[in-house]
Amino acid sequence: MVMLLIYLSFIQCSLDSIVFANGETTNIDVDNSKNTVKLQLLPQGKEILMSHNVYRMKHNSKPLQWSDELSKEAYDIQNLSVNCEIPHNYPSGTNFLVSNKRLSPQDVVDIWYMGIIDYDFYTCGLRRSNNNTLNFTQVVWQKSMYIGCSLGRCENSELWVCRYSPEGNFQGEFCKNVKPIAEKFDEITPISNTPFQFNIINDYSVENSTNDE
Repeated sequence: MVMLLIYLSFIQCSLDSIVFANGETTNIDVDNSKNTVKLQLLPQGKEILMSHNVYRMKHNSKPLQWSDELSKEAYDIQNLSVNCEIPHNYPSGTNFLVSNKRLSPQDVVDIWYMGIIDYDFYTCGLRRSNNNTLNFTQVVWQKSMYIGCSLGRCENSELWVCRYSPEGNFQGEFCKNVKPIAEKFDEITPISNTPFQFNIINDYSVENSTNDE
């Protein structure tokens, strides 16, 4: 089962967090006894930014730029969670995803983008209450210019957090900031097939719908 949640660096288990600094994946190992954080650069860091911008192009939104400051904010939000539960208070302009299966950055953005299914471009509103649709609108929000993300992993699941600036999803501004797909793009098909391998079971949760481990 997959839920959009967060991990605490002081959870009494091994916590590995990954932030994306300068568009590169950066591994963070937290040594609670010494209160230190070790950074290790890993490959594939730019994928989550590229995935956002491919979808934004379809909706005539300008490409996002990377922000290390927002990545740090996303990492700090993870530290507000206890036992992989979403904190009661977190800033607007934040997208979450938790999965019991290892996902790529592309997979995560694909799942968020499929929130388009419940967005009504004629009324500029949600067809039903669904936070994944708000994940979609934040991905393509025209006024947003910067993004930063973090990934936390616990024993059986992983949490993705992305922060955006300027923040999106303001009431009364959806028509101006969430445009229909441009005519030259005639499909809402996600880049990968990942969203079709999961069932969205509530606002921030997805469940593996295949028998794969």
